[in-house]
Amino acid sequence: MKIIQIIPLLDLAGAETMCENLTNSLIKLGHEVTVISLYDYHSIMTERMEKNGIKIIYLNKKSGLDLSLIFKLVKIFKEYKPDVVHSHLYAAKYAHVAASICGIKAKIYTIHNIARNEAGKMNRTFNRFLFKKCHVVPVSLTEEIQKSVADEYNIDFKNTPVVFNGVSMEKCHKKNDYSGNSRILHIGRFSKQKNHEVLVKAFSRVVNSGSDVSLYLYGQGELEEAIKELVKNLNMDQNIFFCGLTDDVYSVMESSDIFVLPSLFEGMPMTLIEAMGTGMPILASNVGGIPDMIENEKSGLLCEPTVDGVAAGLERLISSADDRKLYGQNAVISSEKFSADKMAKDYCEIYLKACKG
Repeated sequence: MKIIQIIPLLDLAGAETMCENLTNSLIKLGHEVTVISLYDYHSIMTERMEKNGIKIIYLNKKSGLDLSLIFKLVKIFKEYKPDVVHSHLYAAKYAHVAASICGIKAKIYTIHNIARNEAGKMNRTFNRFLFKKCHVVPVSLTEEIQKSVADEYNIDFKNTPVVFNGVSMEKCHKKNDYSGNSRILHIGRFSKQKNHEVLVKAFSRVVNSGSDVSLYLYGQGELEEAIKELVKNLNMDQNIFFCGLTDDVYSVMESSDIFVLPSLFEGMPMTLIEAMGTGMPILASNVGGIPDMIENEKSGLLCEPTVDGVAAGLERLISSADDRKLYGQNAVISSEKFSADKMAKDYCEIYLKACKG
């Protein structure tokens, strides 16, 4: 099949990583895949993809609603004649109007988060049009997201299939030493969703209770400076480190002792799958799709995304090497259902069904 994936931009974040992993696995299966980025934005990820021979088309989107993108996409679709147009995030409203104009049957839109968190009110209104009139297939990452999509858009469950996100498991550096407890890792954009303020306050409480630990924060974002100021005010400068972006997440995870993800909401976070595949002891908030991924006190530890909840979870993992080993080894076993190859095969089934109309 000829497949076009469309995403706002390609940066080191969850939906973007999923798009890259899916593209690589679809190509391994023998499909022809082109990726379209709405913005003229280049990153470590675009460099890596292009180095691997993946064609990326940049549309140079203007700020705000840019209807010219529809005409650009129509021109591209007429030239490439794709069998499938697969969109992510708010690229959907441009991708599928253009695909409908071109008579493309297979129009797929991955919902990466709970429906109301995935899109604002205006985009949700437009999504209803896409699902009802343009016959776009919304794919949910988890059963909880599936339920939110069905409820929000009044769609039958069978019309919003579930496909788990996947990573290339062969890239994971498997942990085999669980004796360490001092290096705590968080990877995520500095945004309200990722809940850095609670994480920093909880970590500060753990340090002040006597634990000799360090917290490594990887990522960038609009709240980074505010979190740095909080760290300074809590006198945690010697314990909390801001590490920026990394394109070698697996080495970072292998060298860390505990992975923490205290988000306020999540779909199926790619970093969590990567941590599972690495065999990291995981502390994650009991929200969104995370409970579908982590079995509490078996393949990880779930907590409420509060200072009390995160602090208690950290203290438990820091104090128990047995728990760290149990959770880490079980996480590797659980991660097998989140492989990129399985994700690609599941999407191919959806593509073929949509192509048949």
